[in-house]
Amino acid sequence: MASTYLILPEKRLIIERFTGPTGFEEIKNLLSRVFSDPLFDRTFHTLMDFTNAVLKTGLEEVALLREFISSVAESGIGSTAIVAAGTMGTALAMLISKGLSFFTPSEVFSTGEAALNFLGLDFSEIPDF
Repeated sequence: MASTYLILPEKRLIIERFTGPTGFEEIKNLLSRVFSDPLFDRTFHTLMDFTNAVLKTGLEEVALLREFISSVAESGIGSTAIVAAGTMGTALAMLISKGLSFFTPSEVFSTGEAALNFLGLDFSEIPDF
């Protein structure tokens, strides 16, 4: 599993990309890296890209993810847009979105352009997406 992130302070955006088998531990590890990055600002919007991931998570893991985020995020967290592909990936992304919705407006999309539109950003202004 490979996961990467990019923080664009000028856009107030964090892009997180997941590839291959992705479960709670992989998501938690990437979020831990993001949260400890000096550029991290909890009010930035987040784009989570699972289009090349095989999500391996369920209700129990979503609850763990929600607990983990609540221990770090506190209040004032920016909106989250999740991009997913395939029936199973989209269904699991919807579970993740539901878990995140306790802290932030969160939606699932099938394209990066729609996700960025939800976040109020122009697709053409985002590098390498």
